[in-house]
Amino acid sequence: MFYSLDNRIISVEDRIPQRINNSLTFQVDGDRFPISTFDTGSNGFYFRSLIKQSISVNWGDGTIEDFETALNNTTGWTQDGGDSVYIKGDQVNPIHYYQDSNVGNRFITFTFESLEDIIVFGSRYVKLIGPFPTNILSVKKLSKLIISATKFITSLPDLSKNKDLSTISLGQLSQNTFDIIPESFFETNPTDLNFNDSFDLSDLISSNLFRIGEMTNLEELNLSGCLATELDESFGNLIEIRDLRLLGNPFTSFPESIAKLPKMNRLYFGLDSSVENASFPDFKDSVSLSTFYFISNASGTSFNLQEIPLKWAGLVKLSGFILFQLFIKNDDKFDEFTDVFYTLCTNEGYINASSVPPGDLYPDRFKNILWGHSSLSQTGNIQAPSGFSLGISNGTPANQGEKIYVLVNNYGHTITTS
Repeated sequence: MFYSLDNRIISVEDRIPQRINNSLTFQVDGDRFPISTFDTGSNGFYFRSLIKQSISVNWGDGTIEDFETALNNTTGWTQDGGDSVYIKGDQVNPIHYYQDSNVGNRFITFTFESLEDIIVFGSRYVKLIGPFPTNILSVKKLSKLIISATKFITSLPDLSKNKDLSTISLGQLSQNTFDIIPESFFETNPTDLNFNDSFDLSDLISSNLFRIGEMTNLEELNLSGCLATELDESFGNLIEIRDLRLLGNPFTSFPESIAKLPKMNRLYFGLDSSVENASFPDFKDSVSLSTFYFISNASGTSFNLQEIPLKWAGLVKLSGFILFQLFIKNDDKFDEFTDVFYTLCTNEGYINASSVPPGDLYPDRFKNILWGHSSLSQTGNIQAPSGFSLGISNGTPANQGEKIYVLVNNYGHTITTS
């Protein structure tokens, strides 16, 4: 039998009473809460609950205030007391200015009617200091933990009892990186995992990076800025991945396992700046991949573009590039890309509906692709080549300008040049 006293003490039959801790305590500093780490409208410190409930806040200055969850059982704070991307209207509480003269470190405590009914905790661009609250373990129904750009967190949470977590987003947590993914994280199986700029994963084994392949529910994974140099073969087990971000890591080659993710539709990737002419993996299994964000070195020579007609033939849903000018950085490389991309699209794509073989699942392959940039110029004028016939023949392009004309008019590409 369970007993309680003021919702604080429980016991089961003759067991020793246990204290229910419905609080989360954070360390902060300054003259108010919240203080933003970056001047952005996307800041916010907020909670969402399964039920409407009140939250009592001890501001550590002799002041205690009570708040109610509002629309969608959500409440929170922003740096200017106004709306942000994440909380709006009566979800936003007033800025608290501390009522003492202390602008140094202090602890503020949020006490909930029912901590276990909190399902979302987010802190974006809000300055937090010191260790992460250990009582996050008591938030048993937590589905989203989103902590980004706090800048001064010194320890990671134990998530061993947070079995319902679908999102773990811990980007730019600290001035220093963490060198190991905690064991407790692998007791969860999230769909969205973001470690952007928070970890040093340079050692595949000691950092536990090799275990990422165990998180087989992952649909979005961001390991950008985590100093990773290689991926374990088991990375290919992440067959549910839709969005993969690996920018800002010193890879010296393109991991083959990346190309074995059949549902991936967005890929962000870069190599160490010293690498030149790196081979692409064969994207024959990447039938869902639609968007690339590649970053090349300053001279634009990171990738072996000559492999594109062969290695990219499996990209039957390719639709465009994010910040194309970071991949193709100068006019010479733009000409080279135009040549190889023309070959790929005209060899693998169909000039009209009548040329599509019966039963082809991807009749629009390599059509309607968005690429180029206003800083880049091609050789030759953009004009119809000799023998060109709309929807019938590509003719015989004599230069890159004429190839661009063909891709725009017979394959529906949108190409930006200077």
